[in-house]
Amino acid sequence: MLIHSGLCGEKIYGGSGGRNHKKDYYYCKSKNHDFKQRNGPSKCKSSYLPKESVENSLTSFIEKRITDQKYLVKLIRAALSGISQADDQSRFYLNEERLKQIESERGRILKLYKKNLYSIERLETEVYQLNKERDALKRELMTLKRNLNFRNKLKLDEIVTDITTTLTEFAYWSPVQKREFLRIQLPEFSITKKGISNFTIRVPNLGNRTDTDSWRPPA
Repeated sequence: MLIHSGLCGEKIYGGSGGRNHKKDYYYCKSKNHDFKQRNGPSKCKSSYLPKESVENSLTSFIEKRITDQKYLVKLIRAALSGISQADDQSRFYLNEERLKQIESERGRILKLYKKNLYSIERLETEVYQLNKERDALKRELMTLKRNLNFRNKLKLDEIVTDITTTLTEFAYWSPVQKREFLRIQLPEFSITKKGISNFTIRVPNLGNRTDTDSWRPPA
């Protein structure tokens, strides 16, 4: 789980102070001595936040908001909107074009060899390199095709069901289960003195549908 300052965006760390270091708190990274040495005085106006207050805010937020299906659907849609297949589609077409070029180059080299313009050594060296590149491109094309086909068939409802089925039970988990779940999922929170100001959730890896297993409550 990552916590950021809701005012400046820097990470928030835990610390302790007071007599015998009995006061636990969270503070913005920008207030760290080393950070100020490198970047100058902190411009973040966030105060030192009591650890108990922060953790109560997080627990309350999780139990109330991420068990709300309407809120979750909106959150997951926002996360999925950043997963574009445009890059994979572009690489797919570029790889196909390069494969055509390789076959053309192989044909040209063989013609030159037959005209005694290439030695057998040069023929074997250049054809070997082309074959090596061709095989690598074919493997990548298979992966890209699999990913593109998967994304075309992806149903948001399936992902939402996987996640909400688990999170509706969150309030009833033990403290150990809650901490382990947050450690695995690594959600990100932004917090101010007034409470949670922003939250992002990690959706399952679209290339591996079995990632939804990580949403099951820890044993």
